[in-house]
Amino acid sequence: MALKRKPRKEETAEIEEKVEEVVKEAHTSKPVPEAQGTPEAQGTPEAQVPQNTKSGGLPMVAGAATFALEELRNGFIPDFGTLSRLKAGQGDIVDQDDNSLGKFVDVEVYSFNSRFTISPNDDDAEADVVRYSLDGVVLDDGSGVTVKDYLAELKQDWPDANVKEYFEVVGPLLGSDEESPDLDMVVQLQLSPTSRKSFENHRTQMTFKIARGKATADDSRFVRFTATAKSSRGKKWTMLAASQSLLRG
Repeated sequence: MALKRKPRKEETAEIEEKVEEVVKEAHTSKPVPEAQGTPEAQGTPEAQVPQNTKSGGLPMVAGAATFALEELRNGFIPDFGTLSRLKAGQGDIVDQDDNSLGKFVDVEVYSFNSRFTISPNDDDAEADVVRYSLDGVVLDDGSGVTVKDYLAELKQDWPDANVKEYFEVVGPLLGSDEESPDLDMVVQLQLSPTSRKSFENHRTQMTFKIARGKATADDSRFVRFTATAKSSRGKKWTMLAASQSLLRG
């Protein structure tokens, strides 16, 4: 459906400044090395397309110097509460006030950031035993306790305790199935572990498209997230499936 544009809300100078830096870097094209056989040509390990592994890593793709969107990983990490938050609802996508945006949203990716949850993985456990980490190594509560040590502590009482990685995608909301007051605003979109895997699949497909000349690096930044019903072992949830968006900011 056609969407009516909403006037932009005021944003803090700090957010605008940080976002401007991220956008500037994202729009800066980086040369692709001509040779692929030397360490200098292949770039740093973090920037390479992952090597083929048992865990499903990709082989190096001719013509693709970096994995799609890798330069935007942890590019801009906003303080909690400074941006509107979107997430999967019950068969749809909702904002922080549980207003439905319908079945899909289109976002231009400024940054995508990892978030790790360390929990008992038990519905009967109290919520205050759940801990969080930004890097998957140390808890973010200022205690200095490592994720590994806290997980071991939880497993003493909850054998199924685990660590789950989420993504938060930061960028302007370009469009949505239903009207939203956040249209054209920079938002945070939370991706569950299954939604994160779909986003990673999108990055994989775009990496190959770029290598084959079927898409540009800029194309990969425009993503549509579609609410998709999933079920497993009697449990039902909504996954956000990522695909290339045709909208542009």
